[in-house]
Amino acid sequence: MAATDDPHADALETLAQEGMHVERQSGAWVVETGRGPLRAAARVATLLGPGCVVARKGTKTVVLLWHGRTLAMAASGVPRWRIYRINPPGTPQLLFADEGVPFTRDAHDLEPAPDPVVELASATGVDIRMVIAACSRPLRPRP
Repeated sequence: MAATDDPHADALETLAQEGMHVERQSGAWVVETGRGPLRAAARVATLLGPGCVVARKGTKTVVLLWHGRTLAMAASGVPRWRIYRINPPGTPQLLFADEGVPFTRDAHDLEPAPDPVVELASATGVDIRMVIAACSRPLRPRP
């Protein structure tokens, strides 16, 4: 019954079973995780679909913005936007399956956000200033 009320219910249940607490905040999916935040963000984005995911582990934060075939990633450790193309049947989880961050020539400083990132934020319904703030400084771990 929950799946008919919430189209994300099954995916959220799967993520909870995997040990990830995911909730919606200001238009973004926010996940607290015990594993690497990049892989967690990619898993959440793959299961919940295009949008904005903010994944946190302790003071480390990763943000994914995904709309259409474009995905942008920024992390608090290396505050730069990396922009990737995802062509079906590709997913964020497949893109970030290996260790480390895949190479892209399309990399930009975190601020000012490049036009493609601003467009992704708008398309996903999040405030670009909030997204940048999540990656600009380490967040305190939640109690």
